[in-house]
Parts: sequence; C-alpha cells; structure tokens
Amino acid sequence: MLIARRELLRLGQAALAWRLLLAADRAAADTLEESLAELEQRTREYRTSLERLVAMLEAGATRATAAAEHARRLHAQGAVARREADEAARAAEDAQARLDQARKQLADVDGLMVEAQALQRLAALPPVPPGAEQSTPRWSSITA
Repeated sequence: MLIARRELLRLGQAALAWRLLLAADRAAADTLEESLAELEQRTREYRTSLERLVAMLEAGATRATAAAEHARRLHAQGAVARREADEAARAAEDAQARLDQARKQLADVDGLMVEAQALQRLAALPPVPPGAEQSTPRWSSITA
C-alpha cells in the first residue's frame, strides 16, 4: 500500500499542532505520541512499498534495455525496421525514467523518516511555561 507523501506530511503537521495547542494535557500528549508513532509506522510502510517497487522497476528497466539492444542489433542486420528499434529504445528510456522517479521517491521518504523522528523527539520534550525559553542539545544524528 502506497501512502501519499502529502498524507504523511499532513499527519506530521497535525501532530505538531496538537503538541502546541494541548501541551499541558497528558491525555492529549498520549494521543500525540500515538499519532507520531502512526506517522513513523506509515512512513516505514511507504518506504517498504517503494523498495519493492524499485526492485520491480529495476528488473523491468533491465529487460527493456536488453530488448532495445537486441532490436538495435537486429536492425543493424536488416532483420527489423528502424521504427521497431526506435520503439524498443523509447520503451527502455521510459522504463528508466519510471525507475529514476521511484528512486527519487525513495530518497524523499528517507527525509520523511527524519522529520517523523524529529517530531517524536520534539513531542517528548516537556512543555515550556508561557514566557519561558528552552534550549535543547544539538542532535548529531536523528536517525536510529
């Protein structure tokens, strides 16, 4: 099941808004933690789906490239028309473009994971009294 990136961002923004609006209420904090845990879980599921998709698209791109090369050789021997060789080359290019897009989405989901983990860490911080300031240590690595 693919989960839209917009939905994941919406969940994260909603969770952060809950944190800001209801920081003093422990029941709301529990709900926030549950929402953030769900956000991270759905992001992981999305990543797993994308990994499977990338694997399928890699196999398809490999087959399409091999077919295009075969069609090019057959055309060079005069066994197939130029149009058929061109169509095979376009199919290989399309397969590679789909693969590149899926790989980009996979890289984007890694950013979503970092955001989800950062939101969880922010939500775990104690509420700051009105008018007070709070400093947090710098995180060298958010990912676990």
